[in-house]
Amino acid sequence: GLVNHISLGANKFIRFWESTRGLTPIVERDYPCYIKYNLQNLSFSYFISNLLHIVSDEDPIDRYWFSFPIEGTKEIYREENIIYLENN
Repeated sequence: GLVNHISLGANKFIRFWESTRGLTPIVERDYPCYIKYNLQNLSFSYFISNLLHIVSDEDPIDRYWFSFPIEGTKEIYREENIIYLENN
């Protein structure tokens, strides 16, 4: 299995993306990767929100405003992409 997301203290959040297609701002090419974000005092919140989203039986789109409080997108706080290399 893969680790889907990690919270490192109050500010650093890392999330795995199977595909980077559709992220804004645009990622230069589409590939599976981890992306590190600098979310001021919201890392724990995004960790719990992602966990709830994963285990939910239905898409909690009506709760996005509450679960993911950064208006617009957290992608503007992207720090770096970490390429995921799969062992085959």
